[in-house]
Amino acid sequence: CERFTPTLQSFHYGLKKHRNDFEIIMVSSDRNKQAFDKHFTGNTPFLALPYEEDEVKTDFISYFGITRIPSLIMLGPIMKSGDKVRPIINAKIKGFIEGYKFKEFPFPPAQINDLTLDADEIYDARCLIVFSEGASSILKSNILNTLRKACTVPSNRHIVFYHAFASIGIVPHLRKALDIGRLEDFPVLVLLDIPDDGAYYVQKLSRCFNDQTVLNFLAHPGKRHQLI
Repeated sequence: CERFTPTLQSFHYGLKKHRNDFEIIMVSSDRNKQAFDKHFTGNTPFLALPYEEDEVKTDFISYFGITRIPSLIMLGPIMKSGDKVRPIINAKIKGFIEGYKFKEFPFPPAQINDLTLDADEIYDARCLIVFSEGASSILKSNILNTLRKACTVPSNRHIVFYHAFASIGIVPHLRKALDIGRLEDFPVLVLLDIPDDGAYYVQKLSRCFNDQTVLNFLAHPGKRHQLI
């Protein structure tokens, strides 16, 4: 949270230059008021639920369906109908914030995501992750094109797709947790299903990455492994 707060502040100021019809609210996980006050001062541009208001936080989390904290949500303007409840624009915007993607407002959920920027979906959805840290530009393009095609298959529409092209952020930690070994020349496919009691499936490729490889793996992922 401490490392992310300056990025969030910068993003908030930047987006406010383009529009003023939103508010970002942080639900923090700080364990004491001292830590909370360190992150949220009188100059903080975004909003946060007061540390002392446990009942308010509980009601807020329940009302907006927040599944874990810390969490960020973006609310839109008060409706012209007079209803003072502000609509949710997006409850999963961290990746857009870290990428400073102002032009993508209102930040519709993406089915293909960069794991180095945003890992929010891995906790709530069945995800295919392509680990290929250090991939060449040609291989990156091949992977992205393949994932775009896989997204269009009706049976895959409930799956969120991720690529990991650099060993930063959550990527090295997740690689270790999944016990998929060291970085190799070929991509590693992981079908991760944390909502299914932490299940995951692995395919280490020893040949070229292509559309059929991904489709076959999704249809027949093989042996089930378990996150500990």
